[in-house]
Formats: sequence, C-alpha cells, structure tokens
Amino acid sequence: MFWIFLAIIFADQASAFSTYQTTTSAGYLRDASQTARFPVFHTGSFRGLYNGGVEARVDFVLNRDFATDEWRFFPDQVNVGFPLLGSGASERQFNMIAGRQLFAENFDLALLDGARASFDQPSLFNFDLHAGWLRTLDMNELEANEPIVGAIAGKSVATHHLKAGFSGRGERLQTKLVAASLLTEHQGLPLSPRLLLKGEASADTGAVDQSLADLAVTVASGLDADINFMHRNPRPTDYRDRTSLLYRAFAVSASESLGAGVSWAATGSSLLRLNGRQVQFNSGVQREVSHLQEVSYDFPLSRSSRLAPVATHIAGYGGELWDGGLRWVIEVSDLSRVQTDLDVGYLEKVNGVRGWIHHGRVSYETSLSQSVKTWVSAQVERNHYFEFNARAMAYVTTYL
Repeated sequence: MFWIFLAIIFADQASAFSTYQTTTSAGYLRDASQTARFPVFHTGSFRGLYNGGVEARVDFVLNRDFATDEWRFFPDQVNVGFPLLGSGASERQFNMIAGRQLFAENFDLALLDGARASFDQPSLFNFDLHAGWLRTLDMNELEANEPIVGAIAGKSVATHHLKAGFSGRGERLQTKLVAASLLTEHQGLPLSPRLLLKGEASADTGAVDQSLADLAVTVASGLDADINFMHRNPRPTDYRDRTSLLYRAFAVSASESLGAGVSWAATGSSLLRLNGRQVQFNSGVQREVSHLQEVSYDFPLSRSSRLAPVATHIAGYGGELWDGGLRWVIEVSDLSRVQTDLDVGYLEKVNGVRGWIHHGRVSYETSLSQSVKTWVSAQVERNHYFEFNARAMAYVTTYL
C-alpha cells in the first residue's frame, strides 16, 4: 500500500519538482552494561511540488533493531498539502499529515503518532485538528504514550498573535485541558518590548497548572535582554509510574523557574550570550533548588572561519555538572565547509556516578553537483550512558 501511494503522488514527473533525500548512520558502541552494539539507521524522504500548488511528502525508515537483531521498515510520515478551491484559493492552504511527527504546542514537546489537519488563511485565521498518541522524547521511555484529541485556533492582528486550544487526553480522554498564548510586540515603545504569555488550565476545575511569561527588550543597539518565569504542575495524565520513588520524590509538586539572559552583538559578526536559570520545588522533604549558568561567544577568526566556545555549570538535586565546549567552522569554499565540535565535562550525581564525559565530532559538507549535496561526519563520545560510542554518518540530498 505504501509503495502504491508513493507511485501515485510522484507519478506526474512532467509537471512536478521532486527531491529524494536519504540519511544513513552506522557505527559501533558499547553501553554502560558492557554490551556491544552495531546500530544501523537509514531514512529517506520523497518530496514533490506539483502544478496548482499541491505538495506531497513521504518519509520512511529502515533500521536494524540491535536489541532483537531484526531489520524493520515502515513509512514514517505522509504529508499532503493543497490550496482549497474557490475564491481566494491562493491564500487558503489545507494540509494533512499522518504518521510520526514532532508535536510542539503550548507546553507539549513530544512525538505524535497520529494525524493532523490544518487550515490556514492568513487574512482570517488558522485552525488545526489533531488526534493520535503522544510519546515522550525520553530515550529510556520511548514506549510511554497517551491518547490525545484536540483543536487549536490562531489569529494574527498586526504584531499581536493569539492562539487558543482544547484537548482531551488519557484513558477515555477523561482529562480535558484548555490552553492559550499571546505574543505581542511593540516596536514603537521604549526598549521595543516583546511579551509572550502562555497558560494551560483544567476544563473541569479551571485550575491553571502551567503558565509562562517571557519579556524581551532591546536595551541598546546590539544589546538585548530577556527575563521569564514558568510554573509547571504535573499533569494528571503523566505516563510515568506513580509508585516510582524518583517520581514521588521529585515530580509530585509544582515547580517554579526564573530565568534571565543577555546577548550582546559586539560587532556585526560576533555575539556574546549570558544565561542563568533557577528552579525551585517542594520534594515533600524540603524546598529543592537547582540552578544553571551559561556563557557563550561566537566570533570570526578570519573571513573563512568562526569559533564558538561555551561554558556551562548546572547544580541541583540530581548532582552537579561543569562543562566546556568548542565549535570551529571553516568555510572551505562557497559550496564546502568543515565543522569540528569538542565537548568535555565533569559530572557528579547524587547516586554516586561521577567522572569525565567527552564528545567530539568532525563533519564535512559539500555539493557534488547542482543536484547532489552530501554531508559526512564521524563522532565519538563517552558518558554515563555509553562507555564508548563511535559512529560514522552520511547524509546525501539528491534533486531528481
């Protein structure tokens, strides 16, 4: 069925612009349990743009599951979009996506195994319907999921953008949530403030369990600052085991976090950034506090190369991390570039795990011709998840 659908949507090559993109990753790693693994992961993406503004995309995945030593193939996502017929059809866009996709709405950041249908008319509003199962991005809990059915509507007026939505979640969709967000910008006022407000509440009780306020200002030319406050309360649909000691100790109460950042563009081609954040919550035993500080600087070494060092410190109830990283980018030509990433840190966790962690990667990107682009890289890492992990990757884009 997948191949029939693929043949149909890409059959009319005479009136279409089509691309095929493929990515292959293979390597060797030895995890913390001393088990050797040889993962292979291959993805492909077909895209087509047809007469009348119709767009189509099909993504598929072929991977070797090293846990069961089996090869698996499945279509990952099918996306079809087209203008609606009728007056003003060029402004009206209808889009449908089925399969696994990233779901980043309001306070959600997860994978959605399901379908989304969206209608967008810039002069009026945009509307989105979605249904399926949300899956966590946590590598240790990939099978955890919860059913979801919802709708989101949005409206933009000048520099003000408003969105509101409703969703039913969990078993029999018993948990009903309403959410809204407002982004407003005022370039004509002093400091050119930009304000983002978000909130999520229970439709049954009206209690606001999630909220966010973020204010960004321009202090002077090239100097920007922002401050934000977030309140998070565990949802009743959380998929984690409620009997887990860690869950009961650290996730049964609301948390509040306060963050601030300053960025300074010293010149037109360099950027200095300072960030800080503090999180507080009650674990049931005491008031827990954790904090983060980070400083980064991106600047040119020459006309063809850039350097970007970063230093991070994280301390909290889980332990402490000191980390330093460096990115070096060399533009070999207008079509080719080399990038080197190095990262070294020292980790101390409350469960007794401590030691150095390392990561390094070198990649090369170039265009073989006007219709073929390629990116290859090699990386090694060592941390509390992997005693040793080495991988080689190849990324090729071909315009058919």
